[in-house]
Amino acid sequence: SSCPYAKGYFTIDDHYELCATAYGIEKDLVMTSIQDTINYYGGWDMEGTRIISTNGNVDPWSSLAIT
Repeated sequence: SSCPYAKGYFTIDDHYELCATAYGIEKDLVMTSIQDTINYYGGWDMEGTRIISTNGNVDPWSSLAIT
């Protein structure tokens, strides 16, 4: 795929740098926010109904989808 968001084009450190540069959000805040989100929604043990995880073959987040 020539999609710039396909897997392998950007590392997690690239994303942290983007957050810091573009939005002034440092890695520690990102990590804390991720953990808060996991805690709030239940992580891999999420309970709920009518939840859809859509993924494309170039979606860099597809490996995190609950299927």
